[in-house]
Amino acid sequence: MATLVMPLDALPTPTDDERTRFHEAGHAAYALVHGYRRVSINLKTKRWNGMKVCGICKADEIDDRTTAHNTNHYIGFSLAGGVAESIVLEVPLDSPEIQHSMEADVADLDCTIECELLSRDLWSPPSADEIAEYRHKAVAEVENELRHHWSGVKNIADSLRTHRTLSSKALAKIWRGTQ
Repeated sequence: MATLVMPLDALPTPTDDERTRFHEAGHAAYALVHGYRRVSINLKTKRWNGMKVCGICKADEIDDRTTAHNTNHYIGFSLAGGVAESIVLEVPLDSPEIQHSMEADVADLDCTIECELLSRDLWSPPSADEIAEYRHKAVAEVENELRHHWSGVKNIADSLRTHRTLSSKALAKIWRGTQ
């Protein structure tokens, strides 16, 4: 599950709505590209750990896969919302507003990357530089995939303008229409 969060005192603007729609569409598109099933989005404001949650994208994997495969998908899925938001707003991923909106998505990402790298070589714990390099490569891969499937991301985000909740069936239908 991936979420978009903002400070509780932040007033929503039209740009916030667009950011939220593309953020969640990015998660959903990544999941659909990688064969996840039961992907759904709900744009609903609620409180969570002192933050305002603006959207939630849920996705279940389609079959049993190796742990490394699941971990790589988890990392990509976690990054996809912020990457899509960065693309649509034309701002760097490391800008404060994008980093803030990704707070809930990537809270434990470096730990997950460290575990993934450790699973490859238990005798050699990864350095901070290796974790940063892995994260950088993962961001580049997610950005390439989302740009390649941008019409699908845009169609999902456009659908969220009028339908604040998209079920698995609705997302599958939107996605098939862009392929």
